[in-house]
Amino acid sequence: MVCCVILVSGFMVNPSTAAAQKEPPSTVCTNSNDSLPLGSNELVFGGYKKPTDEELIAKEKEFIREQRQKELQEKYAALEAEAVKSNRGVILEKSPNRLGSNCVYYVRGKGKRLPQPMRSLADKKRVINSKQPEIGAVAITREGPVGHVAIVVEVLDKTVIIEEGNYSHGYRTLRMIPKSMPLGYWVS
Repeated sequence: MVCCVILVSGFMVNPSTAAAQKEPPSTVCTNSNDSLPLGSNELVFGGYKKPTDEELIAKEKEFIREQRQKELQEKYAALEAEAVKSNRGVILEKSPNRLGSNCVYYVRGKGKRLPQPMRSLADKKRVINSKQPEIGAVAITREGPVGHVAIVVEVLDKTVIIEEGNYSHGYRTLRMIPKSMPLGYWVS
């Protein structure tokens, strides 16, 4: 048995019966003489399940993330090699900032609730709870006499891009550093 199912005014109907004109069918027929029940969240055409909105949104987000990662890698390919070779990274942007005179104040000013105290390198090392970089995490490095903190804004193959205050006193900088440079990360 082969059934034809068409969409009319938002309802699925089987044109072979007059009663079906008034109500949507409870099953869809396939070419193999079996019927597949239609659930409230499931719609089947020719044996294929229609993806839910959540599944479509998740696939779209994944596609966008992959495209963005590819664009960033192309954009920063030359700089990434230089940043890995350098022991201090490469500055991508630099601008004056009122919180640029203290890295901890800068990170807290960006909404990160860093644990207290954060005065010494030992204090900063104590809050490390991850070795893997991720966007939004706080990178902790041994730069300067008391260490340094910065926000991870992008993760590439061999490097991370961080946003920071006080790398250059009084400035906010966006810098690409090797993944091996941070001691670790604090993820809230």
